[in-house]
Amino acid sequence: MPNANGIHAAIHEKYSRHYYLNLVLQLTDRTGLWLTKRVSRVLQFSTAGLLGLIPLSDPKDQWLSAISRPTADFIWSHRFDFALWSIGIGLLAWALEWALNKIFPTGSVVDLEKVQKVLDEVCLAHFGRPTSDQITYRATLFKVRTIWFAGMWLGIVARSGNLYRRHDTVFSISTEDSAHCTGFVGLCWWRANQGSGEHAVYRLPDPNTGDQKDMLQYRLDGHLTDKEYEMTKVKSRVFRVCVIRCKGRVWGVLALDSNDANSIPDLDPSAEPQSAEGKLLVQRYNQQLQGITVAAEKLTLIIE
Repeated sequence: MPNANGIHAAIHEKYSRHYYLNLVLQLTDRTGLWLTKRVSRVLQFSTAGLLGLIPLSDPKDQWLSAISRPTADFIWSHRFDFALWSIGIGLLAWALEWALNKIFPTGSVVDLEKVQKVLDEVCLAHFGRPTSDQITYRATLFKVRTIWFAGMWLGIVARSGNLYRRHDTVFSISTEDSAHCTGFVGLCWWRANQGSGEHAVYRLPDPNTGDQKDMLQYRLDGHLTDKEYEMTKVKSRVFRVCVIRCKGRVWGVLALDSNDANSIPDLDPSAEPQSAEGKLLVQRYNQQLQGITVAAEKLTLIIE
C-alpha cells in the first residue's frame, strides 16, 4: 500500500551488495584523490630523471667515483634502451592518469576535511546545540555510487560531529521506479531527477512508543525496507534534504535530521502568519532553509 508520501512500499533488492561495496568504496573517498594527483606525477618525474641522466652519464672528460662509474658506464652503453624506457614510462604515466580520472572522475573524490567542516557548521547553524543528551542533531552528505553489476545507491561520504562515525547507511535509487528509491534521501534524489523539486522537509511519527503499528507506520512513511529500518540507529522524527549537483547532475543529497520533532518548525512556508509567534517560526524556517542552501553551494564548490 502507498505510504504518507503516496509511494508504494520500499524495495531495496541489492541491500547486502550495496552495504559491503559501499564500505569498500569509502576507501576511495580517502585515497582516490591522493592516487589521482600523485601516482602519475611520480612516473613523470622518473621519466624526466632518466632522460636527464643519459647525457650526464658520458664517462669522457669527467671524474667518476668507483661507486658511480659502473652505473654511468651502464647507462651510457645502454642509452638508447634508457631513452625508450623513458618514453614508455611517460606513456604509462599518461595512461595511468587517464585511467584514474575515469575511476575517480571530477566530483567522485572530495576533500573530507572541508566537507566535515561544512557539515559541522550547517548542523550547528540549523539546529543549535542539543539541550539534552537524548536529542540528536546530524548533517550527513550522501553521494551517488554506481557499479555496473550492482546498480545505483546512495552512500554516506561524511557526517557532522563525532558520534555515529560508522558510515554504513545505504539507500537504493533507481531511474525507473520510485519504489526502488528508499529513504527520504532516495525520494529527494528521485524527485530532483523528475524535476519535482530539490529540497523537502519530511516528518515521521514516534516509533519508540512500543506500539507495533507506530513502528510499521514509521517504516512505511519513511520509505524504508525492513533491513534499512533495522540498521537505522537513530530514529529521527524530522528531516530536511537537499540535492547536491556537480556539473549539472545530481551528485548526492545533503540531509539534516533530528529525533526532536520540533527542531524544524511544522508550518506551511507559503502561508502568511497572523501571530507574532507564527512570524518567528516562519523566520526560523526560512533561516534554516537559507542555511542548507548555502551549505549545498559550499559543498558543490568543494566537489567540483
